[in-house]
Amino acid sequence: MEDRISGAIDSHTLRFSGRGAEYFPIWLVNVVCTVLTCGLFYPWAVVRTRQYFYRHSALAGYRFDYHASGSMLFPGWLMLMGFAVLLWVASMAGWLVVLPVALAVIAGPLLLIRGYRFQLQMTSLNGTRFNHYAPDALAWRMLAGIPLLCAVIIALFIGLAAAKYMQVYTSSALIYGLLFWPILLVPLVLTAVYGIYRVQRLLLLFSQLRYGEMAFSCSLSRVKLGGIFIVAVLAAGVLYIMPELALAEFMYNRDNVGEEEKVALMIVTGPLALYLALSVGYGWLWAMTRRHVYHSLSLQGAMHFASHARAGRLIWIIFSNMLLCGLTSGLFWPWAKVRLARYLQANTVVNGELSGLMALQNHGEQPDCALASRLSRGLSLLSFSL
Repeated sequence: MEDRISGAIDSHTLRFSGRGAEYFPIWLVNVVCTVLTCGLFYPWAVVRTRQYFYRHSALAGYRFDYHASGSMLFPGWLMLMGFAVLLWVASMAGWLVVLPVALAVIAGPLLLIRGYRFQLQMTSLNGTRFNHYAPDALAWRMLAGIPLLCAVIIALFIGLAAAKYMQVYTSSALIYGLLFWPILLVPLVLTAVYGIYRVQRLLLLFSQLRYGEMAFSCSLSRVKLGGIFIVAVLAAGVLYIMPELALAEFMYNRDNVGEEEKVALMIVTGPLALYLALSVGYGWLWAMTRRHVYHSLSLQGAMHFASHARAGRLIWIIFSNMLLCGLTSGLFWPWAKVRLARYLQANTVVNGELSGLMALQNHGEQPDCALASRLSRGLSLLSFSL
């Protein structure tokens, strides 16, 4: 594949040269060692994976690299494992689960943004490293404060609507409303809050991004990102509910279908409908979000980015990858990961002259060694890529 596209403006596509057969032994060792060590090897597995994918990714011949080590991520990984145990123990004690959840709300955004900063500081292109400069207060406000405020407002709005509903309708409807609204309230609020959190997270991650001493600028639209998320959720919901409703009507109108056959049909169609809904919803969300973010991103006003990944093609890749991984008991995963990386990079374009960009000096900032920052490195195990 050519890295340069002919035209008045220099355009370069990312190029991925990895192969599934080459990545398979790395993945296999990662899985075996992680299982044998009860998860303790996981930071080293993530580092090995990122180094393989980064070192096989290039822009106009200049390669990416990942410089972290498993030992740098290990303390933070232990913290995450300890928090998971604490959350499980607290959930067994009833209302005590509120305490670790509150701790996650207070400290989570701060650790998350520091983990993201560390991941970028460990990532380089042609020897020049990336960075992120968002203040902790801004991170907490965007990742926790605003979503929590919106959650309260949404819950109050739905609660008031439920109260009005129960006042207007009859006593029988009142009983139905008392059962229906709490069931509806929780998923609606959680979905809305996640959508708001996702928009805020994208705005935060891309608005304070740096490459060397050069700053990225990003003109993301909250309305457009929110609309993309809503359409994806609605599409996934329709694709999951409609087959279930059609099956229910089919079984209701077929008296000759026995109970065992009905149960078997429900067992088969339920996961298939969910599988289709998740593939379509997530693929469309990923493709459209990626397109909007990259088209809104520029580096120092001189370099502009674009994503040409199509929703239909991305949905097919996700759908077929999941299917093949299921049919092979997960053994197809290395090829699935390579296939997805190759498609995304082949459809990522950088417009502008790269000669001056590649002569940049590093920002010179070293990773923070404070205790909180060391622990936050565990959250850099999460994927922040788009």
